[in-house]
Amino acid sequence: MSKNIKFNIQLTIDGKKQIVSAAMSVQELARNLNSARTNGDLLRNSLLRSVGV
Repeated sequence: MSKNIKFNIQLTIDGKKQIVSAAMSVQELARNLNSARTNGDLLRNSLLRSVGV
């Protein structure tokens, strides 16, 4: 059985506060966090190359 994590997110749109909910499995969350980390590393390396550091 997959464990799920629920998020409550508060947004302010046009001055009105709204709360939305989202849920995802632990495996999906781990996959998305790893992807964000990899893409962040690629961006950092690209920026460092472009400024010649």
